[in-house]
Amino acid sequence: MSLTEEQQRIIKAKDKYMMVIAGAGCGKTFTILKRVEYLINELNVNKESILIISFTNNTVNDIKKKIKDVDVLTFHKLAIKLLGSKVNKLITDYDLKYYLNEYFLHNLTKHQRKYLKYYLDSNDYQYFIKRMISLINIYKANNGNLYQLSLIYLDNIFNKKERYFIKLFYAFLKFYTQELNSFNGYDFNDLIIKASSSKNKLCYQYIIVDEFQDTSLIRLNLLKKLVNDNNASLMVVGDDYQSIYQFSGSNLNIFLDFNHEFNAKTYYLTKTFRNSYELVNVAGLFIMKNRLQIKKSMLSDKHLRKPIIIYYFQDLKNSVNKIITNYDDYMILGRNHEDNLDFNNFYTVHASKGLESEVVIIINNQDSYLGFPNKINNDKIASYLINFNEINYAEERRLFYVALTRSKNEVYLMVKHHEESIFIKELIKDYHDYIVFKEE
Repeated sequence: MSLTEEQQRIIKAKDKYMMVIAGAGCGKTFTILKRVEYLINELNVNKESILIISFTNNTVNDIKKKIKDVDVLTFHKLAIKLLGSKVNKLITDYDLKYYLNEYFLHNLTKHQRKYLKYYLDSNDYQYFIKRMISLINIYKANNGNLYQLSLIYLDNIFNKKERYFIKLFYAFLKFYTQELNSFNGYDFNDLIIKASSSKNKLCYQYIIVDEFQDTSLIRLNLLKKLVNDNNASLMVVGDDYQSIYQFSGSNLNIFLDFNHEFNAKTYYLTKTFRNSYELVNVAGLFIMKNRLQIKKSMLSDKHLRKPIIIYYFQDLKNSVNKIITNYDDYMILGRNHEDNLDFNNFYTVHASKGLESEVVIIINNQDSYLGFPNKINNDKIASYLINFNEINYAEERRLFYVALTRSKNEVYLMVKHHEESIFIKELIKDYHDYIVFKEE
């Protein structure tokens, strides 16, 4: 794969602090690997002094396959390495669900039962648990405190039902913290918080962070510690269009403010090797309706005049099976795990990040509570904790962008007449010339 001029500039850059804004399918990982090769082979940098950080075990393992003898770690593995001691017990989301169920079933006071009953009149219990776990992650990942929660409760932007939820959240958080402390337990965020204040040091001179758009405040604090301990160089790579992990504590403010925070030089990767120009153009115009995204003009040598196919179906499973008989390489995407109707590594959009396929089929484009956009994802309390207010469905819009840009060629959007989501209606209205309409 030959290098573009943009990639060559990044690979050979001498800046101490660098921010690389990379569009979908623009060879981000390839650029990171070539940067590491340049540091080792041309600048004679010791391999042991280079650290690559990514956000999931899958991305870390993918990078490890392509480069040897350089540390590639998730933030959590980095925290454990820095702490240098075995954590007594690491709490996962599964354990959190267990605690929540046990606590709310057996330990609620009379008043708390009243709050829960009032809140759950129009909310599914499993959604309640899911929301509680998400907010605990957001709260911890952004260095929340109980005083901050009391301010949220007093803010008049929240109605009675939300205030009841805040009271329940406050009560559970205190209980959960006490439980963890009773056996020196940690959750993933605790690991990072503890590592950030550790006196231990790791000797890295060059630090590269992948998927930086998904950074939380406590991860940023850990990065600052590493940089300050060694006066290290820092390069962060990411795409604000693909920031889709607010539910686990990511804060897009950090990505948007990085240049100011570090006085960094900005570089761009704008040539996609995956998508057609037409598809990436539609996706870019669609995402830029979010007012806080960074504008970038994407380029592509591929052309496909009408890359979007809106397919009106009667029976979803039959229609999808009919479509996939025409393709060897395809990906079926849904907004939720529950969208899978036994389709053949089907993916949620979150799980598809970083993947690509010749053709993508997106299901569950209905205008419903759990459709796409998902109406439960506009969480005012989450926005308050992160101190980041966006337009309605901003993160859902980024998710839809991720879904569209997984495809090398066509994207099928499966819809039912008179049940189209607001995103489908928007595409039809604003990008009609790029769409083919099919009917079962």
